[in-house]
Amino acid sequence: VARYQSRRNRRPVAFADLGSGAGSNAMFLAPRIGVPQHWTLLDQDAALMAVAAERMTVLDVPLQTVIAALSPQTLGYRIPDEAEVITASALIDLVSESWLESLSASAGERRAAVFVVLSYSGQFSLSPVHPDDGLIRQLVNEHQHGNKGDGAALGPDAVSALKRCLTDRDYTVTTADSPWQLRASDSDLQVALLQGWCAAAQEQQPGSDGRISQWHEQRHQQALNGTLEITVGHQDLLAVPPVADHG
Repeated sequence: VARYQSRRNRRPVAFADLGSGAGSNAMFLAPRIGVPQHWTLLDQDAALMAVAAERMTVLDVPLQTVIAALSPQTLGYRIPDEAEVITASALIDLVSESWLESLSASAGERRAAVFVVLSYSGQFSLSPVHPDDGLIRQLVNEHQHGNKGDGAALGPDAVSALKRCLTDRDYTVTTADSPWQLRASDSDLQVALLQGWCAAAQEQQPGSDGRISQWHEQRHQQALNGTLEITVGHQDLLAVPPVADHG
């Protein structure tokens, strides 16, 4: 967003946030941007959109909410034409390659920057180590590639796929690691994460249900006792469009 710092006397920078949910991504970014701005939040969940709109009122930032499913076929006209920065958080690992192709095409048509954060990288580790950590990680990653509605999800391959799509459109793309570090004080989040992992692993390999349940029982108790630490790999991506050639 630094490229907009010299534009304080022009119209607000238009942001489009995809899969906004309760608006956490916009709530984090908006106070840190430092230029006049306008946000469009897009999500299919009307209840979460209402929560997001209510939360954003404290920032006094112009806001529009759009309740709509975002598919490869609809992204091109759901993203506002005037969008200059397209953002998303914890989203692209759930979508297909065709979805990311559509996102890249939509960004390219608008010459919009793309800022996507907290995409799962396929790596997580727990301390203390358990001999079945590798099994759980393997099954979770396999489950990540399941069909979430528009074809096989890219899961941990999403960031590299989006980088390729945008680089093909002459974007300058930078990625960085942004791991979650969950300590003893994050036990509630640890418990929820363990439950989600085990549900995915059991769905992926029902024949290992007993083994997975034993792993979960031990890890759950460690979380409650405050003796568990979890690191979950995520990546952020920033893509800047090519400078316009006015020839």
